[in-house]
Amino acid sequence: MILPGIMHLHPRAPLPKVAAAAFALWCGLIIGVLAAPLDWGRPSLTVGDIAPSDLVAQRSVQYVSEVLTEEARETAAAAVEPVYLPRDEEVGRAQGEALAALLDQVALIRQRSDLPTQGEKLAALDRVPEAEGLSGETKAALLALSATQFDSLRQRAAAALDAIMAQPIPPGGSTAAVESFLGQPQNLPPSAGEQAALRALLTKFVVPNVAIDEAATRQKQQDARENVPPQVVTFARGQVVVPEGSAITAADLEALRQTGIIEDGFDVSKLVAAAFVGASFGILAGGYLVAFGSVPAPAGRRLAVVAISVAAVLAMVRFGAPPLLPDDGHRYLVYALPVGAAGMIAAAFLGVEFGALISVLVGLTSAYLVVSEPAVPAANLRAATDALQLAAAYAAGGLAGSLGAHRVERLARFSIAALLASLGIGGVLAVFWLLYDASAPSWLLWIGISAALGGTGAALLTLAVYVFLAQALRVTTRLQLLELAQVNHPLLRRLREEAPGTFHHSMMVAALAERAAERIGADPLLARAGALFHDIGKLAHPGYFVENMLDGQPSPHERLSPEESAGIIRSHVTEGLALARQYGLPAVVRDFIPQHHGDRFVTYFYRQAVRQEGSADPASFRYPGPKPQSKETAIVMLADSCEAVVRASAKRDPGTIDELVDSVVAERLAEGQLDECDITLRELQVVAESFKASLRAIHHRRIEYPEPVPEEVAAILGERSHEEPEPKPAELPRIDFTL
Repeated sequence: MILPGIMHLHPRAPLPKVAAAAFALWCGLIIGVLAAPLDWGRPSLTVGDIAPSDLVAQRSVQYVSEVLTEEARETAAAAVEPVYLPRDEEVGRAQGEALAALLDQVALIRQRSDLPTQGEKLAALDRVPEAEGLSGETKAALLALSATQFDSLRQRAAAALDAIMAQPIPPGGSTAAVESFLGQPQNLPPSAGEQAALRALLTKFVVPNVAIDEAATRQKQQDARENVPPQVVTFARGQVVVPEGSAITAADLEALRQTGIIEDGFDVSKLVAAAFVGASFGILAGGYLVAFGSVPAPAGRRLAVVAISVAAVLAMVRFGAPPLLPDDGHRYLVYALPVGAAGMIAAAFLGVEFGALISVLVGLTSAYLVVSEPAVPAANLRAATDALQLAAAYAAGGLAGSLGAHRVERLARFSIAALLASLGIGGVLAVFWLLYDASAPSWLLWIGISAALGGTGAALLTLAVYVFLAQALRVTTRLQLLELAQVNHPLLRRLREEAPGTFHHSMMVAALAERAAERIGADPLLARAGALFHDIGKLAHPGYFVENMLDGQPSPHERLSPEESAGIIRSHVTEGLALARQYGLPAVVRDFIPQHHGDRFVTYFYRQAVRQEGSADPASFRYPGPKPQSKETAIVMLADSCEAVVRASAKRDPGTIDELVDSVVAERLAEGQLDECDITLRELQVVAESFKASLRAIHHRRIEYPEPVPEEVAAILGERSHEEPEPKPAELPRIDFTL
């Protein structure tokens, strides 16, 4: 097993000044931006929000409300009636002609002898352009009227259209004009069919004949707006501007700003202060790195992890702390924020000394971000000492947690870091409680809860960064892989006890994959860890896998159909993923479980199903995938198959082993299983040669020992008692000396 030392992997070297300067500049800029007195487009309260408490005016003020004045002006303008231009008589004439043209076409169709049926006439009417827009019922009604009724309808429709269009019809008033006309009984024809047809015709041909005089209307509205007096609002200091539970309107938001409850915008003095805070942080951190910095390689990436973490923690404080204040319920939830994570991450990646410095700087900066928050009214603290309490508690949590996160050798160190950080936060809060709040012992419970949340959250955040962010930035950390590569992991212990054949297979695959990964420059520790856990899903049904069956034992697959057997075999992927998540395996190791089979067939049972049934659904026999996405998972796929086929082969001489390994690699290439990873053909050749050498060593030929001679047996068994006769050569016990 290859377990290179961490110090060998990450030799420490003097930090380049450029890297230290870049770190200092990044921190200074981020802190300056976060501390700048801007609302970030995110005011503390917006229209529609519910007031969390009674919002009380901070100063007496009388002002002209632009919001209320504008609302009153809009109301006055909306009440103005539009001004219309004179009626356009040409519109009425054009509509009358269009109506006459339509009815002329209807009359011709009614009289055509070549259209004997009603359906043919209706089809002909559908082709008349003037009839477009009329419903099928209306067209049928026009054709179904008697000659007398139709002539009467023609006269009524023309007269009705002229009468309606003689009146001014504004935009949107056509329907009302038609309904008003037909609402008079004398204007209605006698039959229902004629009434429906008349209504449809008028609805189609009655259109607006007057237009809005836009200029005159706008002037009229402007006059109405100018006649509205300014709306003056007065508030006294201490007066409730918005009661608790009320929805905040635009006028309320204006009043909150006018009365000093919320403040946003640009403040030069606060901007200068923010710049000074950012510059101080950057100079102190960068200066320390230049003077004392000795960072494990790769230094730049490790600094990037710490820089990103510092920015993330301070952004969390900037946007997460204000909603938790003021702490009127004395729940201390603002201290549950994992601020100590910045110092713990710095200690884990760059050393405890730098972690201590970052803890202090982040604690002081966090306190400044809270007390200088410009937009949130709840950011007002209960007392002047609260700012000191914030800085001290945040810094103490980071300092104590850094001691636990330094020189991480096992995951349990993060539990120690969480405990130390919780004690640091809780200790500072307890001191301030003794000084100012000792008369309220019930607050100690909340102090304990918040301190535990803050310390535990910081440790968890550090763990997440140590495992995931470091990997994303290609900073090699061996902690999890070193632990997972040990065979005493609970899952591997279960595998050894419940599926010994699979455990042995996994160990063999791990040995093959580790050596091959090392030879092509891949991550041998990752390959080993992934190989150890790639088949853990077989714990769900260990007896259904051949490596766990005893010789002569009947196979449980004999009583199952090929589809059922394939389902059990395929399920070891999904079962493995479930177990991996249950036991908290990292994603980089979980990836080996589905990828070591890719989307291949369960070949044996697929072929068996085809032989038995003539055909089979391929989807029922295919692994879910995905195909290998990395060199390490590709190596484990190949190692898994090579170990299995060699072990299953009756012949294991070097030539046969070489042929089997080459056939497996060629088969996976032909199947396209390696298309989605970046392993090259040359690397595959090296991997294959590594497998061959390893498998030849494992399955090397052994010496066949002759039968034991009597003298040898006597030397092993010692002298016999005088009462027992010396055994004859034919009766010598058989002893197996085979190694």
